[in-house]
Formats: sequence, C-alpha cells, structure tokens
Amino acid sequence: MRDDGGQRRGTLYRYRFGTAEFDESRFELRVGGEPVTIQRRPLEVLAVLLRHAGEVVTKEELLAIVWAGVNTVDNVVANALSKLRTALGLIMRRGSSIRHGLATVLRDHQSG
Repeated sequence: MRDDGGQRRGTLYRYRFGTAEFDESRFELRVGGEPVTIQRRPLEVLAVLLRHAGEVVTKEELLAIVWAGVNTVDNVVANALSKLRTALGLIMRRGSSIRHGLATVLRDHQSG
C-alpha cells in the first residue's frame, strides 16, 4: 500500500458516509452539516481509511503512513481511532448508515 497521509498529491475527494462528510482539500470533517473539531492525526487516519475503503489497513500501515518516522506510544492508533469514533458519534451508533468498510475498521481497531 502506498500513501502519504494528508499530504497526497493528485485528486482530492469529498467522501460522504451516513450524515458525515470528509473534504480532503480542506481536511475538514462535518457531521450533520456541522464542522467537527478534531486533531489532525485522527483526520489523517480517516483519510487513509477512506482512500483504502474495502481493504484491510493494518496498525503498522497506519503508523508508517500517518506517523512516518515519529516515535510514538503503543496506543497512538487506538487513541486516534477513539477520537474518530467520538467525532462520528451518532452515525457510528446507527451502524447501518455507514459504509461497511469504514465501520468495520473503526470497530476492529478499538482494542489497539
């Protein structure tokens, strides 16, 4: 898998899933039309997961892409995913309104 977090060149997309929208060009997440305040790294994780929808993205791949060359604590990926789950809150609880791949990845990485 080749990726470079939020610094990707080429086409940038606006992803919509449930009531959420992620705009790569603005690096902005909206839920229910309202902007969500969230740190940059969780948004970078979201961008990687959306770009690789339908694929398995491992913890090691997320570390290599989002935290390239940075020493991190063991649970940094789990923390980023937890922040994403919180930001996506309502649509995560409604499960059926989220595309299968993203919901699966967010749930599967809960333990770290």
